Amino acid sequence: MLVAGVARADPGPGGEGACVDCHDRPDAATFARSVHGPREGGSPTAACQACHEDVRATEDGHDTPRPVNCGRCHAEARERTRDSVHRPKDGKGTAPPARCVDCHSPHEMVRREARDPGTRTRYFEQTCGRCHEAAWHEYEASFHGRSRNAHVATCADCHGSHDIRSARDPSARTYRLSQAEMCASCHADAEVGFTPAQIEKVRHYFQSAHGLAIEKSGLVVSATCVDCHGAHHVEHVTVAGSPVYRSRIPETCGRCHRKAREQYLESVHGRHLREGNADVPVCIDCHTSHQIQSPLVPGSTVYPTHVSETCLKCHENARFIDQYSFPPLRKETYLSSYHGAASKLGDTQVANCGSCHGSHEIRRSDDPLSMTHPSNIRKTCGQCHKTGDPSRPMAVGKIHVTVAKESHWVTSLVRNVYLGIIFLAMGFFAFYIPTDLRRRLIDSRRFAKERQ
Repeated sequence: MLVAGVARADPGPGGEGACVDCHDRPDAATFARSVHGPREGGSPTAACQACHEDVRATEDGHDTPRPVNCGRCHAEARERTRDSVHRPKDGKGTAPPARCVDCHSPHEMVRREARDPGTRTRYFEQTCGRCHEAAWHEYEASFHGRSRNAHVATCADCHGSHDIRSARDPSARTYRLSQAEMCASCHADAEVGFTPAQIEKVRHYFQSAHGLAIEKSGLVVSATCVDCHGAHHVEHVTVAGSPVYRSRIPETCGRCHRKAREQYLESVHGRHLREGNADVPVCIDCHTSHQIQSPLVPGSTVYPTHVSETCLKCHENARFIDQYSFPPLRKETYLSSYHGAASKLGDTQVANCGSCHGSHEIRRSDDPLSMTHPSNIRKTCGQCHKTGDPSRPMAVGKIHVTVAKESHWVTSLVRNVYLGIIFLAMGFFAFYIPTDLRRRLIDSRRFAKERQ
């Protein structure tokens, strides 16, 4: 088959400008700027024949050229594409194999490493976005897609370029066990523009319960960056649609921790959150965001000896006390009790806030389902105090000691009698000891005189 040509003065293959005399595509100036364009002083036809080597033009045109073998020059890229999802083997796959020219324009090819983020974004819109339209629109509307940072992540940064693999393939960059490392390749890099605090937060993930489950145990169901932040539509925490927006945190965490989510939403905290109160604590206020640890780890914010400190961040906050009429002096009253003193000394078995009020299912004390409702006090105290019926006398007064005298006259009387005995005993010994020392001194002098 011959492709018709146009008569020209120099139709030979070596003639200057011979190919572009007939083929108005590609544009000569655009092709000259591409990575495949002629080198300075070189022949455009020679540049064309570097790929179309079998073409020999005559006055009547030339034969239809064979498909270009890009792998002849780009052997490394060809090998990396061999196991890519874009090159299904043995006819398998849901789509036909992608050709090099489907992603790389053959005549207007520019390097994707162009530092201008706008150029990079347009490049991937014109390549990946042509087939993966839905994913591209999500990315385009995301924090990454809107960013003008020259280092912003694009399709190839997460999925690879020639070696793109299915997310179910253990060797893929987007495989669950590799996702955190993939995200950290940018988010833990100071050159990208992240602050030391932001980088440290990313590093915390790898020492967290989630990160260790991924890295050390290979637990594929453990949470990764994508589970919390999303994949293509990653948004800033301040954007209402983001899965890490404050009011959506329980929903995001609850996708894995369903029971905890149900309990939280029925708690005094969860009910106020559903009413639009942003002051109530959500999951990350107690467990942190990236540095989440098991309650069994001493460094955890929910380790038994740290629970009171975690709760008091809100319940000792002066603004919250005034705005929501919280009972004051929660810290002093707890630490003044036996439970608080023992906890401060490192006792992990003694009762803390969660032992009496619950952890996720915290309710008001006037709620019949509350652990601190009068009808449930015996059961609550009985979790630790198993001998006899110890919770009966405990139900007389409150645990937070400074308000005990307000709750029952018996506890106030016992406290006053106890303090009176202490003061009498201290007063007696304060009088007795100096008197006894004086008497001994006099006896000693008298005995000395008698011996003389």
